[in-house]
Amino acid sequence: MVRPPLNLSMLPILIALFIGLTGHPASGSEILQTVSLDPDVDYSRITVSGSSGTVTVHMVTIDLDAIRDGRLTLDVALGGDLMGQTASAQSIGSRTGALASMNGPYFASSGNRVYPLGFTAINSRIAQLGNLMRPLVGIDPDGEFQVEVAHPKAFVTSDEYFEPIWLYGVNNPAANNAVTLYDHNWGSSVNAQGGTVVAISPDVTRSDEIVIYGPYHDDEERWDGEVIEVSSGSLTIPDGGYALVFRGSTTSDAERYQVGNRTAIYAYELPEDWELMNWIATLGPWFVHDGHARDYSAETTYSGNILGSAHRSIIGLTWNDEIFLAITRGPALSVSAAADVMIECNAREAIMCDSGGSSAMWVGGSSGIGSIGASRQIPLAFVIREPGDGWEGGRELKVWEDSLFRY
Repeated sequence: MVRPPLNLSMLPILIALFIGLTGHPASGSEILQTVSLDPDVDYSRITVSGSSGTVTVHMVTIDLDAIRDGRLTLDVALGGDLMGQTASAQSIGSRTGALASMNGPYFASSGNRVYPLGFTAINSRIAQLGNLMRPLVGIDPDGEFQVEVAHPKAFVTSDEYFEPIWLYGVNNPAANNAVTLYDHNWGSSVNAQGGTVVAISPDVTRSDEIVIYGPYHDDEERWDGEVIEVSSGSLTIPDGGYALVFRGSTTSDAERYQVGNRTAIYAYELPEDWELMNWIATLGPWFVHDGHARDYSAETTYSGNILGSAHRSIIGLTWNDEIFLAITRGPALSVSAAADVMIECNAREAIMCDSGGSSAMWVGGSSGIGSIGASRQIPLAFVIREPGDGWEGGRELKVWEDSLFRY
């Protein structure tokens, strides 16, 4: 059969039809610069051409083997000595001796402090709570990067009262009709704020036999501490311990915590096997999975400008078994456009961090790259560094995974 000759005049129409069917034109990426920050850490500047124009991606990648072997760690660092204090990504990276740093979770302000949104754990201690069903990220004891959508909560119990007392917040201004927990990430002391404050010391010295009354406790001693003081004014937060502030309708619950009672804090609805995570941060949306754009509609609704177009900060995994930190510059990107860009940059998984005016990266050492982005003050940053002073691991974050037990 003889085929008619191809009519080249139809080619532009065919290309236009293809673009219309696929949703966006084919794009490509080009690596403009690569700098080795460490034998296992690289910084790259990549351009990606696509439907939004030419986007520049600043990406730091860490070989996962370096984290698995303990040569390096990806960690979270506070903006200051206390929860709610802020600093720029550059200041946090420089202060912690990091190879690189990038802004982390979304945040909100209350009073003169600023707090990461969602559930946060630092050095295997609950540092922040939030009413959000969103992606959690962390590094497990084997050095693997983990991500899972969940809505953790926390409660406190005692050996005299096993029904859970739910915590409203951790290290943030107390709300009325709620229970708030404070430790030394807040400061050295705390006021009852019109309610009752209970101080719990980690030094449990009672010598009587521990009796296991309910499913909160296994055959091992599971208490965090012992009540040492109850006040309607101010008291000192014990070293290594914590304080509970009961306000409004919850003040009567403080009667369950008398001097000598032993107490324990539990996370609830934390993903399985996450209790040994050294740190956990709430991000979102989780918008690339297995190298494809992911439907994140089941996550708690993202409000404000999170889903609008903005410069982006992103954490995730590449197909080369690397963790990456990345920020975009150039055209502002919607979440779907950011997915296209990160897929071009070899992303297997990608989770959004706070973006827009908060999007910033600092690349340290002798690289000469320095800070990329504004000097926005943030409460928490991701840092890539050698394990050392200030780095802890191995403590277990107690988790209650079954249905709540009630008498």
